[in-house]
Amino acid sequence: MEEPAYETYQIAMEIKSETYFGKGIFLFDLAFIGTYWFFFSNFEFLLHEALVLPYTVLNVLVAFLLTRKSIKNPGKRLYQSLLYAVLASRDGAYHARERSYDEIIYLEEESPQERAERTAETGEGGI
Repeated sequence: MEEPAYETYQIAMEIKSETYFGKGIFLFDLAFIGTYWFFFSNFEFLLHEALVLPYTVLNVLVAFLLTRKSIKNPGKRLYQSLLYAVLASRDGAYHARERSYDEIIYLEEESPQERAERTAETGEGGI
């Protein structure tokens, strides 16, 4: 019995590629810049007439920079890296140590005599 002849097919490894316009601009970039510009153009009425053009140029430039690929976070865009940084700080990555009222000493409010007494009591060097 003869084996059936199988044809060889090339299967694409990546099927989720972005639509590319050239020179590093993708369809998402254009949509993001347009949405960003539309959102901030609604605030132009708050500006003096002479500042409208610089405001628009600045917003387009910021939108363009936010859509660039992140150097520190490969595979992500800069706006995503900034969003992750903001969300990570909200999750409580850093908490200040709770202090009792007695621990908080404002040196500006201390007299030299009070500072000497505190230094003598605690054994700490004065500032």
